[in-house]
Amino acid sequence: MKNIRRIISMVMLSIMIIMGAVPVEANAATNLTVHFIDVGQGDAILVQYGKNYSLIDTGVEKKYSQLNTYLKKINVKKITNLVVTHPDADHMGGADLVIKNYGVKNIYMTKYTSNSGEYKELIAAIKKYKVKRSNVSRGAKINLGGIKAEVLSADAKASDSNDSSIVLKLVHGKKSFLFTGDISAKLEKQIASKYNVNVDVLKVSHHGSNYSSAVSFIKETSPEYSVLSVGKNNNYGHPDKTVNNRLKKYSKNVVRTDQKGTIVITSNGKKLTYKNVPTKSSSSSSNSSSSGSSSSSSSSSSSAAVGNYVYVTPTGSKYHKKACGRGTFTKTTIKNAKARKLTACSKCF
Repeated sequence: MKNIRRIISMVMLSIMIIMGAVPVEANAATNLTVHFIDVGQGDAILVQYGKNYSLIDTGVEKKYSQLNTYLKKINVKKITNLVVTHPDADHMGGADLVIKNYGVKNIYMTKYTSNSGEYKELIAAIKKYKVKRSNVSRGAKINLGGIKAEVLSADAKASDSNDSSIVLKLVHGKKSFLFTGDISAKLEKQIASKYNVNVDVLKVSHHGSNYSSAVSFIKETSPEYSVLSVGKNNNYGHPDKTVNNRLKKYSKNVVRTDQKGTIVITSNGKKLTYKNVPTKSSSSSSNSSSSGSSSSSSSSSSSAAVGNYVYVTPTGSKYHKKACGRGTFTKTTIKNAKARKLTACSKCF
């Protein structure tokens, strides 16, 4: 009788698994490799699971060639899934080019919008290349080529773009990764109160600014690797010195793209292996960054303008970078802008 009951139980469990009633973790027999690609002051994270590739953010458009070079170097021909955590230029500036050149089939976003040129180019590329768009919310699961990531936050009604970020947790066997976009310390606290954020790999929020990475959150995560995606000698002072020391206290390893180049962490489900790929052009960094930084320094506005061109509005007193999104822009030379006695936008420069 006991044997019959055991057999019935096993059959019922098998049926439940097939029907999806019981969650099944990703097959740890397939290695998971996460590439934190050096794109200067921005995020671009390639998730490689078997022969499938997904990309979380793309960095600024100016650094697309650096992203493209790395993808070609490791023989990536197709990126099936693209996650745009939030519509800031340093996270999605190259998204339209990734869609065009890598045959993206699915894109995951929120309904949070932007008036920037990059965002408009992204929306146009989604339509032109018939990419399936999914607007995600907290609790959703995103399929990243055979492995599913859980959405811990995705707030389309957030007060700013940073806190609209899609936050993902990826579990592979006994190892886990947390991708935080640019969320604030306030949102970190909310997420930690609802979810287990004790992970093995943490993508540090907002490039290590003191806007994020509260003591309680970093202590709670206590990762083996804290990864900072940041531009060398950037104009924002990232990572903040206090935050960097905090990460060192509660992480076994703190690794930075401005120092190491692209950071590659592989999980076999039981342990992690690490390597880095130096970037030849890593000495230069983009000046673009998400809003909300509380640690910044001034820079020369003329040298920061790409190709000596800037963007102006019909009645404004400032000139901008293309990514700013503070109005309807007209492209002009920085010389003409200064002749009109316009000054640099404090958000852009």
